[in-house]
Order: sequence, then C-alpha cells, then structure tokens
Amino acid sequence: MMKIYQHGSLDLEYVRACGFLALLGLQTGDYDTLHKHLATYHGICARLSLHDESQWGTLSELGTCEVELRRRLYWAMYRLEVHSACVLGHMIRSPELQTNVGYPIGLHHPAFVSGHDGDFEDWFAGWNTTTDLYLILEHTIVEFRARRRRREISGPRYYPEGQATIHQRLADIEQRALPQFHEVHEKSTDSGRNRCGFQATNILFTIHLIKIFTTEPTPRSIRGAAEALLDSVKRVPPEYIRANGRRLLEELAGTALMVGTIATRSSTSREEAQSSIALQHALASFIESSTSANGTAAAWVVRLWRQLSENGLRSSQVDLPAGENIDLAAVSHNEAEENQWRELLDVNGLMSETGIFSTHLRPGLILHPRWPE
Repeated sequence: MMKIYQHGSLDLEYVRACGFLALLGLQTGDYDTLHKHLATYHGICARLSLHDESQWGTLSELGTCEVELRRRLYWAMYRLEVHSACVLGHMIRSPELQTNVGYPIGLHHPAFVSGHDGDFEDWFAGWNTTTDLYLILEHTIVEFRARRRRREISGPRYYPEGQATIHQRLADIEQRALPQFHEVHEKSTDSGRNRCGFQATNILFTIHLIKIFTTEPTPRSIRGAAEALLDSVKRVPPEYIRANGRRLLEELAGTALMVGTIATRSSTSREEAQSSIALQHALASFIESSTSANGTAAAWVVRLWRQLSENGLRSSQVDLPAGENIDLAAVSHNEAEENQWRELLDVNGLMSETGIFSTHLRPGLILHPRWPE
C-alpha cells in the first residue's frame, strides 16, 4: 500500500489503473476482477483519505491540477460503485454522507474552443449533473432496501430520506440542467456537441432509472415508468447507446426482466399480463437492435422467451400480440455459446426470481427486483 504514497505524493496513475481494471471487469462481465480492483481502490481510499479532501494537503502543496484529477477520479469511481451496487446487489462503500470531495470544474475543458460555436462546449457541467443523479440513485437504492426489510435485526436503524424528498431532488436537478442536456442531439462534427450528447444520454437514462425504483409498486405504475424509459431511449442516436457500453445495457436488461416478472407473478388479469409481455418484448427488441456487436447481450432476450415457452407461461397463460412472435427454433443450441450465455445470466442473478435458471450468487437489485409490499 505504501508504494503508492511516497515523499508526500500520491501515485494517481496507480489508483487510476485500479479504476480502469475495475471498469474493464464490468464491461467484460468479469465481476471477480471488478470486485478485486474495487476492493483495492477502497483500501487506498481508507488508508489515504481520498474521501475527504480536507486531509489531502493545501492547494499550494498539491496544485490546482492535482486537486482536479483527484476529484474526477473519486467521483468516477463513486459512480462505478453505485452502478455495480445497483446491478449486483452489494453494499455501497463510498456513501455520499461520508464524502467530503468537491466536484471537478473542468479546468482543461474551456467553455469555448476556437472553431466551434461554443453552445455545446460546457459538457463537464453535464458530467457533474450525472453525478448529482447518481447521488440520488444511491439514496434510492438505500431507501428501496430499507422498505424491503421485514424486521429489525440489530436494533434501531437509520432510515433514509423518503420518496417525496428523492422526487423533489430529482425535479430540482432536472430544472437546473443546462439547455444542452435537456435532449440528446444528433451526432455531428462538433466534438463539444457530441460530448454533450453523451452526457445528456447519461442524464436522461439515470433519471428514468431513478423513477422506476421510486414508482408505486404496482404493475401499472412500473409498466408506465418502463414505457417512459423506452420511449425516451428510442429517441437517442444509436452511437450514444453503444458508447455507454455494458452499463446501460445491463440496466435496460434489468428493466425488461422486471416487466417480465410482473407479467408472470403480479398481473391480476390476462390483459394486464399481455401488456407486460408486449412491453418486455419491445424492450428486448430495442436491446437487440442497439447491441448488434454484442451477440451474447442480445441473445439473452431470445433465451428468456424460450425458457418462458418451455415453462408453459407464454403458451398457456398469456399470448403475444399478433406480429410479436419470436422464432424460437432459430435459437442456437451450441453448448459453448449456451454456457457463455448462462454465465452472463447466473453471475448477475438474472433468472433466479422467475425460476428459469438457478444461481448460487447473491442477486442484485436491478437484475433481481423484489418490490416492497
């Protein structure tokens, strides 16, 4: 540990390497690698107080650039931590309430660059807005888990802010967001405009993700939130969807699974179940069309329908609307491909809720939802 801290100077390159390796683990679905390097990072945070910039030293000692880089690194890793906690179900080890780190200010990204119109250069404001939303997502996850607890185990607990407060914070952020982040513009030759488009995609999707987890735990409300998400992401240029990588894909897949769970477990009528299945298929189709380069990711939707069919859920309980049929015979039964596919599902705990696949790993929040009753 001390090798990264010599002569009063933190080796940021080593810490950044931990972050890159953790991100690589996430993007490739290697969650052992993700947790290994997240653990190293959190150990460094604890040893060197990266969560509290008042202990870093004075500005004259560090320099403005060093402070900026540390802030960017801390909040980038915070967002990775919250996302993986949302998807994989682990605790959040860098909570906002114990963080004393300012936001980066984009020192090396001026608001106007020669040769550009200047309207879309302040993309770093969008980066910080996305971080604001991840702070809300953190509290949403904690509040969601608190509502799921059936009994107290170790005496009185701290109860997080309620949904009304979360909704108000979300509305405030939406109102404060700069105009270039209110909608996603088409990809262009203006690099600043493209950066803003990427940040706007993050902002848009995270807002909808928070709304899904704070909606009323009824089939109609959850379907409505998922439909709003789908309608919004359909308007996003595909380049931005692909640029977001596995993170956005995992969250979309988790949303589709929630809707499927509603169809098979929570629907009170045939019509309600049909609506949920039609929405799930629409989400699945969007994922498939947006991830043509990732066959494993697109294939999970087809296999979900195949398993539903094998369990008699689609044929005996619900029907797909006309034109929504999937050619189940076209699904490959290649053993190697199937094992790769199962690994993706089992590691995430995707199918344990519906009984399609069993898993020995602890399920996540978004990929294995249990709405509080």
